[in-house]
Amino acid sequence: MKGLILSAGKGKRLSNLTRKFTLPKALLPILGRAMIEYELDNFQKTKIKEIGIVIPPGTEEKFITQLKNYPFNFTYLVQEKPEGTGKAVELARDFIKNDIFLLAYCDLFTFYDFNKLICKHEKYQPLATILVNKEDDPRVTGLVKWEGEYVIRIVEKPKEKFSDYGSAGLMVLESIIFTVLDKIKPTAENEYHIGDALQYLIDRGYKVRYKIIDTWRMNLNTPEEIRKAEKLIGEYQFNSEVQPSGEK
Repeated sequence: MKGLILSAGKGKRLSNLTRKFTLPKALLPILGRAMIEYELDNFQKTKIKEIGIVIPPGTEEKFITQLKNYPFNFTYLVQEKPEGTGKAVELARDFIKNDIFLLAYCDLFTFYDFNKLICKHEKYQPLATILVNKEDDPRVTGLVKWEGEYVIRIVEKPKEKFSDYGSAGLMVLESIIFTVLDKIKPTAENEYHIGDALQYLIDRGYKVRYKIIDTWRMNLNTPEEIRKAEKLIGEYQFNSEVQPSGEK
């Protein structure tokens, strides 16, 4: 299994910080460490040794310098312009080849054990296994609806809420996903979403499973969310663990 982290987004709501530090979103400091490093801590608890990171143009040296002490074989994949998660994943076709891969968004912040999602995927071997969480605002993520054990509908940032759960920004995928990424249509913002590719395959009989997160998680998209993350890190370090606030 390989890892893939999507880190090429502009982070519009963090633009004041990215300009201040002259850094891409994934390398913004959170208590002295880059945002992406907290995610790599979670990857280190898995057996994954090879990780592809999709990055913005002109930032490779910054990533190499920041992450040089991590025990991974990194492959940096430059996304020339942000066109959504579908196009970002498509860049990793030659890196992933025929392997299963754990896909993570760089702004996912959690102490969730990634092995739990991996183990569920390996047990059932569906097309994909998606980590989901309670979501009040449908504008911030892809909403996910299921029947029984299987996902039946995924819509990225829908106008109307149709589910109480959304993608948490972590999923295990089979490499067959690369065969349909060129079939999905762009949104009005000219973005291509991985959720649309999954829906395309669901509509054709492929199985997608889900796992509800058993602890808290955040997506770090605003300065306020970064400050909240710093508080949670401080609590975690002081108490050894943060009490879960999500659902099992």
